[in-house]
Amino acid sequence: MLPRLLKKQVEPKKRSTMKQTDLAWAAGIIDGEGSVCIIKEERPGNLSTQHRLRVAVGMTHKPTVQRLEDIFKVGHVRTTPNHLKGNNWKPVYEWVIYSNQAMAVLDKTENYMTTKKRHVKVARQFAERPRAKTGSGNKVPLAFLKQREKLYLRMRSLNIKGKR
Repeated sequence: MLPRLLKKQVEPKKRSTMKQTDLAWAAGIIDGEGSVCIIKEERPGNLSTQHRLRVAVGMTHKPTVQRLEDIFKVGHVRTTPNHLKGNNWKPVYEWVIYSNQAMAVLDKTENYMTTKKRHVKVARQFAERPRAKTGSGNKVPLAFLKQREKLYLRMRSLNIKGKR
């Protein structure tokens, strides 16, 4: 028997607080009912256009949407009334996350995705791109804007509805 000091010390594995079944369930909801996109926001004045990664799930069943927030502990659930469609429509509940939080959720659920695998690939390229180092009120260099715009258009092409 080896002396106690010579034995290899193995640290116990840290247990993930998220269950794999929760991640698989969440991936199915995002894959089937959610959207993965890069949004483009024109900035007022001469400031550069802003692009952000966005993941959202909207539906009329609030417990499903709330469960996404409970599992990942990020984002928020907002309520959108459907008053424009008339009084007979239920409100829509939407869970929304942006940028690093969105990429973190996609990283955790990617292995369970099927429909939005290509979306996740473009999202990763967008998240891993070099960032321009500018102060408040400065323009982003043209090379950065072109790179962002290319990924924005690629993601947009994946989200086209109807016949392709």
